[in-house]
Amino acid sequence: MHDRYSLQFRVEMFNAFNHTNFKGVDSGLNLDDVVGDENFGKPLNSNFGRIIATRGPREIQFGLKFNF
Repeated sequence: MHDRYSLQFRVEMFNAFNHTNFKGVDSGLNLDDVVGDENFGKPLNSNFGRIIATRGPREIQFGLKFNF
């Protein structure tokens, strides 16, 4: 192209190596609060402390720019 024009090609990568990125942990403990019950003080949420979500997978973005 001439001096007046230019072309730019670009590539952007997010999570290029596709590693797992953990996003959230279930933090709701919810204890049993019925006094006199045999389960008093025991957790009601069996997912407490477990990882509940991950971030997105590998993303590749291409761009082409023409300057004049």
